[in-house]
Amino acid sequence: MGAASSALPGHVGRALPWSRPLTLPGALLAVPAVTVGALYVREAAPSVGGGNTGEFQVMAHQLGIAHPPSYPLFLLLGKVVSLVPLGGDVAWRINLANALLGAAALLLLSRLPAALGVVGAGASAAALAGAVAAVVLGAAPRLWTLSVEAEVFTLHLFLVLAFWLALLQRRTYLAAFLAGLGLANHRTFLFIAGAGALHQLLLGRVAVPRPRTLLFALALFALGLTPYLYVLRGLVMPVAYFSPLDVHRLSRGEVWYVLQGNASGETAGGRVVLDLLANRDLLADRIRWLLGHLSTQLSLIPGARLPLLAAAVAGLFVALRRAPRFVATALLGALGAALFAMAYAKYPDADRYLLPLEALLALGLGTLAASLAAALASLLPGAGLAARVAGAAAGLALAVSPAFSLGVLSAQSDLTRGGYVHHTIHNLEGVERGAVVCTWWSSAWGLWYAQRVDGVRPDVTVIPKGPDDCVRDVLPQEFGRRAVYLPALTDAARRSEFVFFPSRDLWLAVARGAPLGPGSLAKGPDDRIYLVDGGRRRWVPSLEVFAAHGF
Repeated sequence: MGAASSALPGHVGRALPWSRPLTLPGALLAVPAVTVGALYVREAAPSVGGGNTGEFQVMAHQLGIAHPPSYPLFLLLGKVVSLVPLGGDVAWRINLANALLGAAALLLLSRLPAALGVVGAGASAAALAGAVAAVVLGAAPRLWTLSVEAEVFTLHLFLVLAFWLALLQRRTYLAAFLAGLGLANHRTFLFIAGAGALHQLLLGRVAVPRPRTLLFALALFALGLTPYLYVLRGLVMPVAYFSPLDVHRLSRGEVWYVLQGNASGETAGGRVVLDLLANRDLLADRIRWLLGHLSTQLSLIPGARLPLLAAAVAGLFVALRRAPRFVATALLGALGAALFAMAYAKYPDADRYLLPLEALLALGLGTLAASLAAALASLLPGAGLAARVAGAAAGLALAVSPAFSLGVLSAQSDLTRGGYVHHTIHNLEGVERGAVVCTWWSSAWGLWYAQRVDGVRPDVTVIPKGPDDCVRDVLPQEFGRRAVYLPALTDAARRSEFVFFPSRDLWLAVARGAPLGPGSLAKGPDDRIYLVDGGRRRWVPSLEVFAAHGF
């Protein structure tokens, strides 16, 4: 890890600083990233989202604490970009920054083949490999969805690729700083950083790093972790803790709960990975899940998925032979994150942890494409018509799958402000003054955004509880004091003692229902009539049955 180094064989011994002027093939590397990035920017959600997206947008604006480990680097970045006078609302600015991060990540990926030297046929071959890799990853459905809304994983991918380039270019101190920033954004960067440290050890430049070098690298690593002061400040000043409603100074236990990322609760201290490895059936199922997801990300054309996955793996083997230390350690880190995703798959979005592995597979496709192009050029020497036609045909064939995927994703993206304006604000403005609105956690953030950012109806109390929990916990305490609204009527709500009346898209609790005795008639939410018999409601299917009961 020292600053001094001896030359290594081949490409790895050459310094390739990012600031080196680009040749024409090098300049063309920006075209795929800019093109796909322009689509990300165009489709960036114009307003607040639900779930984690809405949480990050609200908490970035309010400088609050998001769910563990709070992702402080992303929240600080979101706060900064929310203050940039770009027009649009705060949520759109954060979404736009995420789209630009996606484009920047693709640009870094396109530089990786040249820095790695896995295509030894000059700048043109490296440019081709980088362009293919960038387009393939840019057209991945998962990266698309993570780049058009506020999410931490696009920044995570950007930091991973920047870290890999820093390692390749002997920028040990920069790599140490990026490792700290990566961990301040998402904990799965630990796999990437650990593999990067192994890469440095395998270089064999110095058996033991000099103490001064090691201390300086550790200091920069610690500097990268300083965004966690964002969480620690809660010990000395009130902060919003997981919701805008709960603003207080944090206890040491609360701070520790955030900093350790609820590892003991959700991952059982890492035991979920051991449990996965011990359960052969579950492991086989999760391997199928992994392969199915990776093949889907490489192409939306069903018939092209497995061939492209096989080609990507073959390209990785080519890269592994030419740059074994880096590719092996990078693959080790990406597979570590993938293993965690397989173990953590109780959540349907665990595939987000696979982005580094998907980037390496895209690199494999780019490497294979450039290698095949070099082989084709050797078979068709010169710049004759046959060589140009063959090159154009190969380029068109490579472009079919990602172009199709980008077209499908663009056509399917219909993120507008309509849901926010005509649903969230419409409902919020229609409730009584000082009311309580219950809703699901994922939907509460849109209402809180309207209140905290746009100043719509701050008098209303939004409680993140679904209908059943609201009927059980909120209604008994608040009914008769304040108006209480439910987001929907469930069977449990209908069976409760309360009577509800529709109010726009919500349901207002209007009265306590009288008990229905045997033989009573009850009107359902549709046109059906029910007869109470033996404590249960029975549907009256026809007028004959209705008359047979004496009605």
